[in-house]
Amino acid sequence: MMTPRFLPVLGLLLFLAHADGAPADRDPIRLTHGPMLGNPTAHTMAVWGRTSDPGEFLVRYGTSPNTLTEASAPAFTHIEDDNTGVAQLTDLAADTRYFYQIEVGGRPHGLPGSFHTLPDSAEVRNEKYNPDGLFNFRFQIGSCANQNPYHGIGHRSPVYENLNQSWAEKVHFHIMNGDWSYEELREYPAEAWRLVQGQQHLPELVQAMPAVVGCWENYKLYLSRGVELARWHRNVPSYFTFDDMKNHRSGALRQCHGFTRTQHQGAESNAGEQTLAGFGIDVTGAQQPFRIVVRHFHQTRPGLYPRVTHHR
Repeated sequence: MMTPRFLPVLGLLLFLAHADGAPADRDPIRLTHGPMLGNPTAHTMAVWGRTSDPGEFLVRYGTSPNTLTEASAPAFTHIEDDNTGVAQLTDLAADTRYFYQIEVGGRPHGLPGSFHTLPDSAEVRNEKYNPDGLFNFRFQIGSCANQNPYHGIGHRSPVYENLNQSWAEKVHFHIMNGDWSYEELREYPAEAWRLVQGQQHLPELVQAMPAVVGCWENYKLYLSRGVELARWHRNVPSYFTFDDMKNHRSGALRQCHGFTRTQHQGAESNAGEQTLAGFGIDVTGAQQPFRIVVRHFHQTRPGLYPRVTHHR
């Protein structure tokens, strides 16, 4: 006859056998992070999101916050991308403010957002007065979003508070010039990530570069804790440039930022103005060289956007 002192041991063995042979029940799929906006054009916008498990989401959108009559095609999330995906909004009207909401399983998830599409060169072209179809646009540029209190200002983000209050509805897009993620949770074990995700095996991508898990955990921490940062990216589409911190992480570039497209090729300064030259930010959507002249830009006053001239 089994004595009572062996019952806890038997219970533990039965639990371990069950855990090894079958995955634990999980909550229904939900949106855990996002939305974030990126890759803006006159007629398209990308909306990033992360779900708790592999699955799908879509975006409802429209020109009134109370009338979201349009819907995107489903965006699929995959475990090898840490359950992230991107929905594409197409056939948008140029130079127009839109409102949107992510849905998972037919229900709204996460907070709503808005954005303003870029003007369309073809729509503003005039044979006599504007034969090149030039137009004005505004953007904000910045770098570094450190939330670590040991070598930064801490969890609060006064710059993003100012940006959200004064500039979110005045700019067409944002350039994050490096250092979006930092060292917090960057050594997160791949095996711990696997257990949290309820996976039997590590995806091939994580096996090849396990350090990418730390990158994933860091941006999720910053989006969850950085309320104003998440609010900004929910309402202003962004371009991201690579920085040295992400370049040395076992090639874990694609997973750090889903909208990385801008390549900062260099800068030169002349008497009161700065010229940024490179590839990637072309309001027509084509991969062409660009030159942006920034005049009277004061670096000590974050949030102020420069007056810009776009050259082909």
